[in-house]
Amino acid sequence: MIKFVFYGFITAALCVALTGCKDKVSGEPSGRDRAVSVTFQTPQTSFGLNIKQDEDLTDNAAAVMVGDSTETNGIHSIVFTDVLAGTYIGFASPTNVNDVFKRIPVEIVVKYGEVAVYDLDFETGTVTPQKCSETFSAVDSDGNPLGGVVISGQGLSCTTSDETGACTINNLVCDEVTFTAHKDDYGDQTCTVDLAGDPSSCTFTMTPVQTDGGVQDDAGQTDGGVQDDAGQSDAPPQDDAGQTDGSNSDAPTPGTIVFKCVKAGSSPLQPLQCTVTEVNLGTNLHCSPTTTDNDGGVHVNPYGVCEIDGLTFGVSLRFTAAYTGCTTASWPSSGSADPVVIMPAEPRLVHEFALSCP
Repeated sequence: MIKFVFYGFITAALCVALTGCKDKVSGEPSGRDRAVSVTFQTPQTSFGLNIKQDEDLTDNAAAVMVGDSTETNGIHSIVFTDVLAGTYIGFASPTNVNDVFKRIPVEIVVKYGEVAVYDLDFETGTVTPQKCSETFSAVDSDGNPLGGVVISGQGLSCTTSDETGACTINNLVCDEVTFTAHKDDYGDQTCTVDLAGDPSSCTFTMTPVQTDGGVQDDAGQTDGGVQDDAGQSDAPPQDDAGQTDGSNSDAPTPGTIVFKCVKAGSSPLQPLQCTVTEVNLGTNLHCSPTTTDNDGGVHVNPYGVCEIDGLTFGVSLRFTAAYTGCTTASWPSSGSADPVVIMPAEPRLVHEFALSCP
């Protein structure tokens, strides 16, 4: 199912899914915690930072990051600790008078418990979160390398090789991440790694799923339940398709991805009413900020936000975002061999496309 999502709903959803929400009456966190630290750094020049939360919060002092950089070994940096989780918007500006016009718009999402590091580039005007990589191993119950295991986290994935049972995911946000390992006919396994702290590698021991088909008698007949004196069986009832109750207990639960499109390099970021399409499955899964309801009314979301739901867990996905006059963007990037995979550990993902436009 594909549906149009209003910005207000998205803001509330992100507040709950990523950070929780703040009690605006007391000004105290309610279900939302704080990041351990957020660092901004550059080797180019000293700079000042002034960003604040893009939300209506009572405790304004806790929802701003303001300061000037210090220099250590040629790196200019500012470190903020105990930062309230949420979305922050503002600017980083060089303090050197010759570079004063090279200020950078900053828009970041701070997550609870994270140790985040952002690289500032005043020549290109970009803010880039530092990325991490993680290598995984998958083995069978006898300890032998197991290929074909799909490992996913943060919407990225890799597949273990038959020879080594290993694979690597790159471009991960340096944070605490729970990864899921999936292979048909095996039970799913999870592993949590603190990429921002002292990461340890994940080795998944995959165990085959035992299918209980009932006990066979000497004639090879499966015990479908015990019959009473009237010849009635206590086996689970079947539906119209001949499936017993609970036979679809492992049926995939749909996942959801929320998309936002913006014009790359715009300041402030300019939303685009683009169309997002899934290209792997060929089932015409797409969404657009412009939607027609059942009564024929057309609604336009000015924030460039739309949502695709009903996505099957464990399936390889690729998405493109298109807007008239702009270069089409892809997720993952066109050069990446690893698809997007949504798993029960992360049933709801959020992705922002930055489209290059004239």
